[in-house]
Amino acid sequence: ATGDRTGAGTILEEVVKRAPDYLAGWTELAKLELAERRWDAAEQALRRVLARDPVNLPALLLRPQLAVARGQYTNAVTELEKVLKLVPNHPRVLYQMALASLMINDVSRAVSSLEQAIQATPEYTEAVVLLAELRLRRGDPAGAIQLLAPLAARHPEEWQARLLLARAYQARNEVDQALAVYLGLARDFPTNPTPYLLAGLVQRQRQQLEAARASFENAVRI
Repeated sequence: ATGDRTGAGTILEEVVKRAPDYLAGWTELAKLELAERRWDAAEQALRRVLARDPVNLPALLLRPQLAVARGQYTNAVTELEKVLKLVPNHPRVLYQMALASLMINDVSRAVSSLEQAIQATPEYTEAVVLLAELRLRRGDPAGAIQLLAPLAARHPEEWQARLLLARAYQARNEVDQALAVYLGLARDFPTNPTPYLLAGLVQRQRQQLEAARASFENAVRI
């Protein structure tokens, strides 16, 4: 795969050498340099694009990715702010803003960004799950359930959402609902031992010892 990228890089370098004003070529070269962890080369390619077109959206979208790759999370937030001025309420950019904000411990901004992303795209699963997790961490399991229960009902294949939903129920001491979610996961994902283990822990807590033993045996058998 590295050889393929190197070959592609050689081709792109030749393209932009012959057509230095071909901004899409420079942007593709920047993507390649970023993938190959050549940060300085990626930065140079992006500067070339933005010097000619300061509002070039593909290039602007790469700047925060480069900052994150370098561990420069504050810079990533700054770059994302620039993008959001051009495309307000863009759900993917807002989600990236949430991730970058978490890197600098700005949880409030992360929550706000996720709420905006979900308002723009209610079916944005990653944003819904992350916002629910943040609500749960901040002591709001009811808010997490409000997000996760409809998502889990519409998309039972969303393992992470259902697992987080069960945790939220447990945080509210609604163990019956939590157990129902774990047993549902065990039914729908029979080759994964985790739901059986978690169900067994809840059953043991409820003094359902035979059921707990059976769940633990299923977890070990898998």
